[in-house]
Parts: sequence; C-alpha cells; structure tokens
Amino acid sequence: MSMIRGVHAGLHTRGDFEREIRTALLNRLPTVMREREFPCWVWKEFDKAFACEWLDSATVVVGTKCNKLLCLNTTTRQFQRVAMPRAPPRPAGVPQADPAAPVTGCGIHSIALSPDRRLLATGGANPCDCQILAVRDGGAADTAPGAPQLAPVQTLVGHTDWVFGIAWVTDRHVVTGSRDQHVKLWKVDMEPGSSPNQQPLVSEVPTLSHTREERNYKVRDVKFSQNLGRLATLTTNGCVQFWDPHCAFERNVRLKHSKEVVCLAMSDGLLAVGSQSHITLVDPRKKTPVQDIESLDDAHGVRSLNFLDHLLSCGSGQGKLFFYDLRASAYLDLSPVAEQAHLSSVAAPERGCLQCGTGYLNMSDPVYLEHFSHEQVFNACYSHAWDPSQTRLAAVGGPLAYGLRGTYMAVWS
Repeated sequence: MSMIRGVHAGLHTRGDFEREIRTALLNRLPTVMREREFPCWVWKEFDKAFACEWLDSATVVVGTKCNKLLCLNTTTRQFQRVAMPRAPPRPAGVPQADPAAPVTGCGIHSIALSPDRRLLATGGANPCDCQILAVRDGGAADTAPGAPQLAPVQTLVGHTDWVFGIAWVTDRHVVTGSRDQHVKLWKVDMEPGSSPNQQPLVSEVPTLSHTREERNYKVRDVKFSQNLGRLATLTTNGCVQFWDPHCAFERNVRLKHSKEVVCLAMSDGLLAVGSQSHITLVDPRKKTPVQDIESLDDAHGVRSLNFLDHLLSCGSGQGKLFFYDLRASAYLDLSPVAEQAHLSSVAAPERGCLQCGTGYLNMSDPVYLEHFSHEQVFNACYSHAWDPSQTRLAAVGGPLAYGLRGTYMAVWS
C-alpha cells in the first residue's frame, strides 16, 4: 500500500513539475520576443487593421477599416487580397444597401475561425453582413504554393447596422453581434460530405435560428466558451450578458469600469473585458466581477485581449502589449526587453510592456498636418492573436485618432 501511495505521489509531483515548467516558459516568452513588421510601404492603400486571425502556421488573415480582407504570409512577407462577394439583396424588412455609397468609418471588426478550422467568418462587403468563407489548401494556378484559399460559402444577411462581434458556437453555427442591438445565431448551410475541391451550397439568406434584442444598447463584442457552453455579449452600457447556446438569457453582470468597453476574451472558465482604464475579470458562474486590473495604459484604453493558458495578453490604444499572469495576479516584468531596446526602431518600452513599431502613417493628410504634425503618433493594437504553436503573436492596428490614416501589421516571435 505504501508503494502505491509513493507511485501516486510521484505522478502528482511530475504533473506539478510539468505545469511549473510550462508556466516558467510562457512567462519567459514575452521577454525574448522580437518584432518583425511587414514593410510599411506596402500598406499605403489600406487603413487601420481592426481584426486578425491565424489560418495556419504561416498565414494571418487581416481585416481593415477600409473593408479589405488580406492574407499575410509570414514567411515570404507577401500578401494577397481576398475578393469578397457582392452584398446580396436584403430580405424583407431589412434596409437595402446602397451600392454607390462608399464604406466609411466601419470596415471589418471581427474575424473568427470555426473550431474545425474549415470556415472563416468575417465582415461582409456590406459591413452589416457576415461573410462565411471556406478555408482550403492551396494549389490553384493563380495561388502561391501552400497558401490557403478562401472561397465564399454564404453571406449572412439580417443585421441593420455594423457587425462588431463574431463567434463560433459549433463547426456550423455562428453568432453575430451588431450595433443594431441584436445578437443573431445562424446555421451555415454546407453540402454534407463535400470534398474540399467541391463548391459548397450557396444560400444568400440562410436559416436564422434565433435573434435576441440587447435591451436598446449596441453590441460591441461576442465570445463563446466551448468548455462552459456559454455565450457572452458585451454592450455599450457596460454590461456583460451570459446566454446558453440557444440564446436563452441567464444573467447580467454590470461592470464598474464601463467607459469605452470595446473588447472581450474568453477562456475555459474566465472572461476578460477591456475598458478605457481597466481590465475586468468575470466568472460566468458568478453575478459580480472577480477582479478589476488597472491597465498599464489607462489614458488610451484596452483595445484587444487574448488568453494563453495562465497569461492574459493585452493590446492598448498607445501600441503597448502587456501580459498579466493570472496565477501571480501581476503583470510580467519585461525588463530584459528594455535592456535591448537599441534593437528597436521606436522608443524603449516601459517596464512590463512591448511597444509596437511605427507602421505606416499618412503624413500628408490634412488632419495630421493640422493637429498631429508636432506629436508622436502611436499605433493602437486593435487586434492580436497567438499562432497555433503558441509561440508567435500577430499584432495589427493603426493610429487611434479617428481622422488619421495608417496601418500597423507585425509578428512578434
């Protein structure tokens, strides 16, 4: 019996040891990461990258304010434009899109990859729509070898205002949240058993499973936890709502720090909310927030969040990337990065932060010449995502000020 106890104790010790090693490696990772920006001259035709997601170990898909969808090859440093299908006719009761009106002030705010990594959901040609694209292996004559192809599958038409949040519930069910104060659950129609080389069924107006009004407040973001089976929505009045997969309302959590709430991140059992000055941690099973964490960039707001095991990565409005250790309840000390700041083209990062690079900024724009020509303009980190190996971080953004035009895209590794 004592021998059995000893074996179990050894296994337990080994498991703890492995977790400690992983924790130490993850905490060390941000201190050794170096920024590699994509060439800034390439991005002159684009404006502010709002969303990004890794398609595979070499490709990042990016959505911009000017409503362009791009595939960036992190190996060759080249990019491809993804052709978006024209917006289909609006169903009865949904305002018609004006094809002559330019898309301004919105763009693509969310990109989400399905759990089986076969479908990509993003903003459509009309910012009120959600476009579903199939992710397929490369091989076409006009495609670089090995590059993934994104082929149109469906256009989800039903919102009357811009789509800000997208989250997959299953491999074929997706949720969208919009400024029209509605959350919609959709079923994506694909031909059962179709091979990757076959064209999936196209349905301009797919089956709408459910819709829910968000109490007259605009929906800013949506996230879904596969482990908990719960959907979280964030509204502009500073509230988080939790729902079951059928959009049955469960509870409402009011946030203490509710100014400029713009982003969510969700792990297996924890939700993070970014506001102007704080990050709020919420347990979906509790009625009140768990913890309020002061942002390291309280003046410009938290613009993007992501979980990686026990680390919470945060992108700020002033282009700072900082990392919060949930186990230690403290930000990581990135002093080794500051000591080697001479390798960077920008000012030395502050203790605990990585500073995003210069990117591209249109300095001939009248807004810049009149209001910002004598100021240093930082790029807000509007979105960031860990690659499949969890060792590289794609970060995208642009100048925070509304009137400025510019773009920032980089990979930290």
